[in-house]
Parts: sequence; C-alpha cells; structure tokens
Amino acid sequence: MYDAIIIGAGVAGLAAGQRLRASGRPAIILEARDRIGGRIETDRTHGPVELGAEFIHGARIATWEYARAAGLTTTGWTPEARRFARGGAILSANDPLVKRIQALFDAATSYDGPDISVAALIEGMAAPDDPARDYALRWLANVESADTAPERPRPHPRAPGCDQ
Repeated sequence: MYDAIIIGAGVAGLAAGQRLRASGRPAIILEARDRIGGRIETDRTHGPVELGAEFIHGARIATWEYARAAGLTTTGWTPEARRFARGGAILSANDPLVKRIQALFDAATSYDGPDISVAALIEGMAAPDDPARDYALRWLANVESADTAPERPRPHPRAPGCDQ
C-alpha cells in the first residue's frame, strides 16, 4: 500500500519521491518511458547534444545538491564553448563581433543597477544597427531565459478605464 502515486520520473517526480521517502511515507513512481529523467536527455549519437535541460543556473540552486548526491558529472560552461555564425561562416573566438557579444552578455549577467528589462539594458549599451545587440539578446533569451521583448508601458491597475 502506498500513501502516494507519483506520475513521471522527471526531476519533480524524483524529488517528490525522495521527500516522501525521507518522511517515511511509502510512494511509488510510475514512468511511461524506458528511462528516468523526464526532459533531461542527452543524445550521444554524434557527440553530446542536449535535447532537454542543459544548464544548472546559479551557484545556490538546489539542483547542485541533487547532482552531487547522485554523483553526476557536470561540465562548466565557458565562453569558448559558445559558437556564433554570421553569413554562413562560424566566427573565430577572437573575432571583434564575438568579443562585443561576450561583453554585452557579461554586462547583462553581472548588472546590479536599478530594475530594468534585459532589452532596455542591452539597448542602452548597443546601437540598433550593432549586430552584437541581436546576438546578445538571443543568447540571453536562450541561456538565461531572459524576456528580451522591449518594455511596453502598462497601465496601473487603478488607472481610469482599468478593471479593478
């Protein structure tokens, strides 16, 4: 007899199972696939290609505790691992455009000023015709899940004409 049935052996299901077990509550985890991990999946057919979760964001995130407890190997991400292409050609890590993209990314990820959107920050540092601007915004959206849409004014909920 189980106190809980957990559907799915992805990260959330495995974490739930671990917590229930630690509290002495019997539970069973049901997984439809032939493997555990949920969206975490690496295809190694032609070299490692991440098909799902790819990054552990931040030093204080609980994921590190689980990765260490499971004895998982992680690889640090370095700027050298990132590749950019323009006009069908892969750019050298020493290309001035790549250096500019990296500078914008570094500025955004280390920003400690007033609360503004990533789009507003990058737009304040790069001209509209600077190709590094678009590359940096796409990189931030992909790697940091940043909302890179331009800020749009939003009415205050108590402004005239707004539902309260």
